[in-house]
Amino acid sequence: MSTTAAERKYRKALDDLTVEVGAFLAALDIVMKRPPSPEKGKIVAKLATHLDMANDAAMHFTLDMSFRRINSRKAKAEASVKPSPRVKQ
Repeated sequence: MSTTAAERKYRKALDDLTVEVGAFLAALDIVMKRPPSPEKGKIVAKLATHLDMANDAAMHFTLDMSFRRINSRKAKAEASVKPSPRVKQ
C-alpha cells in the first residue's frame, strides 16, 4: 500500500504529537509523586505549557488552522470545563 505525501505528513505529525503526549504523561506521573510544594506547581505549569505548544503546532502546521481558530477552539474547551459557581476553588 503506498501513501501520498500528505498522508505521510499527517502520520508524522500525529506520531510527533503522540510522543509529546506520552512524554508529558510520563513526566507528570513523576512530578505528581512528589510532595505538595510551590515548585511542584511550577513544574506542572511548565509541562502543561509545553504540551499546549505541541498541540498548537500540530493544529497550525498540520491541520492548517489559523491562530484565531486555535484560540477560539481553546476558549470553547476552557468554557466547557469551568467549574460551576457553587464549587469552591
